[in-house]
Amino acid sequence: MTIKPLRVADQPDPLRPVRVEHGTVLSIAEVGPAVFDLVVATGSPVPFRPGQFAIVHGPQDQRRC
Repeated sequence: MTIKPLRVADQPDPLRPVRVEHGTVLSIAEVGPAVFDLVVATGSPVPFRPGQFAIVHGPQDQRRC
């Protein structure tokens, strides 16, 4: 997965640097039509603030917010 802020600027915000994390999906639960809850184990904690979201890249060039 790639974790990065989505904003229009010439330079990324130094407080929210672009970061690539690799992880393993531990569980998947369907919570609604085409909506899933994923639990992903990463090598280190991923700090997250309310209102942020991640774009998850999967196999075969799949992307999902």
